Amino acid sequence: MTEDREARPPLDDVERDRWQRTADSNMAAARREADAGAHHIACLLAEQAAQCAIKGVLHGMGVSRDAHGHGLVRLAEGVAAQVESELEASLRAGLQRLTQSYMPSRYPDALPEGAPPEVYGTEHSEQSLADADTALAFARRVWSGLVRAHREREDRP
Repeated sequence: MTEDREARPPLDDVERDRWQRTADSNMAAARREADAGAHHIACLLAEQAAQCAIKGVLHGMGVSRDAHGHGLVRLAEGVAAQVESELEASLRAGLQRLTQSYMPSRYPDALPEGAPPEVYGTEHSEQSLADADTALAFARRVWSGLVRAHREREDRP
């Protein structure tokens, strides 16, 4: 790790956990909405869950300046850059799919015709839930690695 990475502020578990709890709550709500047939809302909430999980890692690392906006790929690339890694192609593809639902799942004028409840179906919500699960797993994996590395640095003489 570079000196800049070593000089990073301590991890903020409290802030990261606030965002992660919101992500988990959004995922639970997305599953309920999908089960109720409100697939457009499930897609929206799945996207929001992914956003919260990824932004939570950035806030927890103390780089809140990078936790703005709604582009999931850009947000996740910010996380990956902080830990000196790259996004897996499958994660990137899932984040792109989730981002595509950010506006059209909410607003009829973001669609060429119809309304979100008429356009989004089971296949959309199932894919969005799977993609969001992958995003949340990414955020948890990165956070666990950061916590582990932080503890190892603290344990060094």
